[in-house]
Amino acid sequence: MGGPLIPGGYIMISRNIVESEIWDKPPLYIKVWLYLLTRAQHSDYRKLKRGQLVTSIPEIIEACSWKVGFRTERPSKSQIFQVLDWLRKLDEAGDESNTSATMITTTKATHGMLVNIENYDFYQTSKNYESNNDSNNEKDTKATREQRQPDNINKNVNNAKNKENKEMPIQQAEHFDSWWNLYGKKEGRAKCEKKFEQLVKKYSYEIIEQGTKGYLDHRERLRVTGEFVPAQKNPLTFLNGEHFNDEYESKPHSIEPVTSQVSKPFFYDITQGED
Repeated sequence: MGGPLIPGGYIMISRNIVESEIWDKPPLYIKVWLYLLTRAQHSDYRKLKRGQLVTSIPEIIEACSWKVGFRTERPSKSQIFQVLDWLRKLDEAGDESNTSATMITTTKATHGMLVNIENYDFYQTSKNYESNNDSNNEKDTKATREQRQPDNINKNVNNAKNKENKEMPIQQAEHFDSWWNLYGKKEGRAKCEKKFEQLVKKYSYEIIEQGTKGYLDHRERLRVTGEFVPAQKNPLTFLNGEHFNDEYESKPHSIEPVTSQVSKPFFYDITQGED
């Protein structure tokens, strides 16, 4: 190859990531995960060991922001905390029987936090992967795959999914009840609940909740400032249109004090004009 080298180095991503739990999470999860991987040390450097990095919540928020037209959207602090908490949990991303099932561990540092990518050395070592030629050779690898996958990948993934599936109906019901009470306007509960179940697979509950609060706060600001307040959307219309993603004014309008000009009372002098 005669072209220039790509600066910044590289990381290795297993093809099996599409079978892992993080692939089923909202897009922010994998974006944070890839950011941590690309920032981690490839080799020991000063006080950092291979697979470690020092970062902070504000830094992750800025790095994982995205553009909507000319507008920059940023994840909230609570959303980043939620992702990191998930990455720290056991059995969330273990996809090999000989590796730890925890994706990261974190420790407070002087300027932020120290993140340790668990199993970094295992997944960032090329000899631990099948070659593309080997994986494409069905005759040579079919028996190995059939024996290996149930033990090392599918077993852990299926166990994690079964555990999550038992918890999800309860969690979703609690989240929906909270949202239903927050929204206030109660029409078509059954259809709303079905739509809500679809949305929480695409967005986190925190995103839906914060966006709904933004919509309701915006309506309240209009009412307080005496402006026209449109009728509140039907809850199913709100969910179908994903209006929790809409932008609403974050600050109330400034209200100029109104000083009424009261004229002095008029008194008619009955003595005027008399001798």
